[in-house]
Parts: sequence; structure tokens; C-alpha cells
Amino acid sequence: MTRHLPLFAVLIVALAMWPITLRAASPGDVDAVAATNALYETGRYVKAALVYEQLIDRGYESATLYYNLGNAYFKQGDLGRAILNYRRAEKLYPRDADIRTNLKIARDQRADVFEKAGGAFALESSSNPINRLTLDELAQFTLAVWVVLAVLVLVLLYAKRRAIRRGAVYATVVVGLALLLSATVTGERWYSEGADHEIVVVAEIVDVVSGPGTNYAQEFTLHGGSEARLLEQRGSWTRLSLPGGDLQGWVPSSAVEEL
Repeated sequence: MTRHLPLFAVLIVALAMWPITLRAASPGDVDAVAATNALYETGRYVKAALVYEQLIDRGYESATLYYNLGNAYFKQGDLGRAILNYRRAEKLYPRDADIRTNLKIARDQRADVFEKAGGAFALESSSNPINRLTLDELAQFTLAVWVVLAVLVLVLLYAKRRAIRRGAVYATVVVGLALLLSATVTGERWYSEGADHEIVVVAEIVDVVSGPGTNYAQEFTLHGGSEARLLEQRGSWTRLSLPGGDLQGWVPSSAVEEL
């Protein structure tokens, strides 16, 4: 029995780690959000956006908060910050219909329209159901599959009846393959979110130039709400790439914000 104790220890640790990705709002945060929602409902959109931003600066983060902040900016006509916060909300809760609807409405009002690239750089939400899951949800699912696999291994080690052991062998193979697939998908998502730094133009209008400085030639112009990939930062300048990858250039870093 003692030689199998490490398996039990790992299982206990895995179960103990389960809730670490969850973050509960404090009563003060909840009250502040409710008060700020009241500001929004009475049409005080500028003040509401300011308080929502202060809550985020204090470390409170939720899809609802970003969604409400996006609405507050949209009501002010600030498409850039509206889309930025709708995207942040979607990242936390990709299955919410209201978030996706408002994001689409805001995107439809942008002055700049670019064709999406197939594959790696697709800013629009994919119809792939896997993309409707957050990274945390994928990680939790992978952990759950791992726990099931650990239990099956224990059954194989301790079951006395041959029929039970035979069934456990088949189940272990299936669950092991499921774990491999789940871990692969989770790893790819983790790498993708870490490697792809998406940004949104928050300036009303900005000239994109050929180099990191005002003395470089203008390439084209972007308007608030345009979405791009961050390629490089140099001083107070950011190099970006638009969907498709053909259009690239430099803008002041203050003109964009990262998701």
C-alpha cells in the first residue's frame, strides 16, 4: 500500500488546486459595481466609465464589468474603448450572447474594414465550439480528466476481480487519450494567448508610419476600434500588423491598448 502513496498525494494536490482559478468579488466590489451601474442607468456614462476603470485598476475583473464598461464607452461614441472592453469581456465569457451581439454592433460601425486572415490571425470569434471555452475552463476540464485517470489507475492497482480490472484497462486507455487531446488543446490555447498580443486602436484617428518616429513616412490611417496584432514595441512606439498581415506599420503606443 505504501508504495502507492505518491499517487494518492498527487490526487489530493490536484483536487486542492481545483478552485485556484476562481476569484470571488469582495462585498465592497459588488456594492461599487451596483452603484456604478446606477450611474450608467441614469445616463451618466462618463462618470460610470471612470468608476468602472477604477474598479479594474483595483484588481477586480469580470466579464460583466468589462461588458458594462464597453457599454459606457459605446454610449459616449468611443468605439475603440467599447470594442476593447467587449473583447476583454468575450475573452472571460466567450459564450455570452449579449457580449457577442454588442461587439458585432460596435464592429459594424467602424470606419476601417479589413479582411481576416485564415488561420493564425483571425480576430473574429470562431464558430469552433472549443473557442467558446476559456483557458481556465479548458485547464479545469484537463485536470478533471487527469483525476479520473488517476482513479482508474488506482482501480487497476487494487481491484481484485478480473472483470473490473479488464473494464478499468479499457477505460484507462480511453481516458488517457482524452487527457492527451485535452492537454494538447489547452497547451495550444495557452501558447496562443501568450504569443498573440492583440491590440485595439483607442485613438479616434491615428496615422500609421513606416518607422518608430514622427519623421517617418505615413503609410495609412486607422480609426478607433481597428483591431491588430502587436509585433514590437520600441520606446513610445508600437509596430502592428492588421488582419491578413499585408499592412504593417508603427503608431504611438498611446493610440492603442492591448487586450
